[in-house]
Amino acid sequence: MVMSNIGTIVLGVPVSSDISSSPGFPGTSAHRDDTSSTAPTQVRLLSLSNTLSRLITGPLADYLAPAGLLNATTGLLHFPSHRRFSRLLFPLLAALVLSLSYFWMATGVRTQQDIYAVSLATGASYGMVFTVLPSVIGALWLEKNAGRNYGLVLYAPFVGTPAFSYLYAFGAALQKDGDEICQGVKCWKGTFAIAATAMVLTLALTAMLWKRARALV
Repeated sequence: MVMSNIGTIVLGVPVSSDISSSPGFPGTSAHRDDTSSTAPTQVRLLSLSNTLSRLITGPLADYLAPAGLLNATTGLLHFPSHRRFSRLLFPLLAALVLSLSYFWMATGVRTQQDIYAVSLATGASYGMVFTVLPSVIGALWLEKNAGRNYGLVLYAPFVGTPAFSYLYAFGAALQKDGDEICQGVKCWKGTFAIAATAMVLTLALTAMLWKRARALV
């Protein structure tokens, strides 16, 4: 949702916290000029944090939380090197970061500068989850059903992206005045409050999974 709508989100956020006197007041040419440079910056931050997160998480997970290997003869799971913690801590951390960033978006964001943290957190968390997800699923369901279950898990972003994007679009459409793009906190507050609540639920479910399966993953 954030990746799909970051340009629209930026358009609705004032450049300055003093929106009544700011030259970047929404709807003015100054605001449009500032937004034209801010929106691509947010996209670059999302892409950069996503890429760096994948490059860092992969080696870090292999070193600190190596994936278990199944011994075909004994049927026992063993780890190729010393494992310091479970790989499930990576998606757990990502859920925590996204929960905090979405709550920040719903309650603290007032200017375009405030969105940088949300973009960085979203990109980094997305990259972290999808780096360790194949190995986590492989360890939970082993090789026999790993491909099928990984394919099923990928339906989550397939369903979630349009669902939350339409939720954001619907909420913004209800709050906007006339034909202009919705501007102000009211445009995104409700949507990100729902997204933050969903991430808190995800955090709780991931913590339950970690508690039950940390010996395997």
